[in-house]
Amino acid sequence: MPSLTDSLPQLRSHVDDATLSLCDELLSQLASTLASQELHEAALRQVTGGKRFRGIFALLGAELVSPEKDAPLALAAALEFYQASALAHDDLIDHASTRRGQPTPHVAFTALHRERHWSNNPQNFGTASAILLGDLLLSLAEMALGQQCRTLASQDVHRLRHRFSAMHAQVTIGQYMDIRAEHLPLDDKDATCVNFDDAIAVVERKAAHYSVVQPFLLGATYAAAPSSTVDALEKVLLPWGIAFQLRDDDLGVFGQSTTTGKPAGDDLREGKRTALLAITWRNATTAERAVLRSVLGHAKADPADIARATRIVAERGKSEHEALITQLVERGFEHLAEIDSLPTETLAEVAQIVTHRSA
Repeated sequence: MPSLTDSLPQLRSHVDDATLSLCDELLSQLASTLASQELHEAALRQVTGGKRFRGIFALLGAELVSPEKDAPLALAAALEFYQASALAHDDLIDHASTRRGQPTPHVAFTALHRERHWSNNPQNFGTASAILLGDLLLSLAEMALGQQCRTLASQDVHRLRHRFSAMHAQVTIGQYMDIRAEHLPLDDKDATCVNFDDAIAVVERKAAHYSVVQPFLLGATYAAAPSSTVDALEKVLLPWGIAFQLRDDDLGVFGQSTTTGKPAGDDLREGKRTALLAITWRNATTAERAVLRSVLGHAKADPADIARATRIVAERGKSEHEALITQLVERGFEHLAEIDSLPTETLAEVAQIVTHRSA
């Protein structure tokens, strides 16, 4: 297998082509009216762009186990549809206005209502339409997965569908845990009210498994990997998946909006109870916690206050958070050293790709 770094653009292109063409194909199978066409166009916009990590990881998981087997492009597309569905719902829950530099679905649907001078409330229409868009994309994910399953033996179909469904359930639970945490009260005098263990539990369910671990394991399952191989891969990939989200949380505070596509400090405005925030809160003074509390969950927080809070995170949390990412990467490599049944060079490159990102 060639270097992953060298082959990444080609893999991304394959996943991109499969995602867009299959989305168009599946939508064309559905009854179309003038009204549904608006939803179809929104679905195509929602699956356009992105790094395609999940689809790429599915291809890599299959190739690691069975290089001669056809690439599971429909599975890769299913994961990208699922990601697009999750983002439509996630952006609505978080009241996010932009994603990848473009309006999020609920914002775009609200604008559509206003532009066409329809009756009733534009925001209500935007909210309802974004929920339905996410549901449509989830249906497309199931349809794409079904298309991939036509190529498999019955026992592998069961394993693949079960793993995909379990991934969805874990993300849903993690999302609820995340929302719940954001609504818990903050006490400036309590160093533990932003709970680190709870933050990591959310990361495992909501991000690590569905962003890194499960795409690989779904690809390996498609390639009929034995349970022992799947278990070994999970031990390697789980700490890297957690590190992937921790890097994302770092970018959510310190990333440049021109590269992340989201406003600077957006995670602070959304009040996300991340591991980075938990470390910062534990190490901060009471006065510094008061500054953090003044912006957390406040969508209209003053940029100057966001800047002050960002400096506190930089001083009290960033270095320890960075050390945690390094520790997780090393833990994955320790498990990788125990694998002798698979080529490990590609897996080693994955750790660098998922944790050394600028967007």
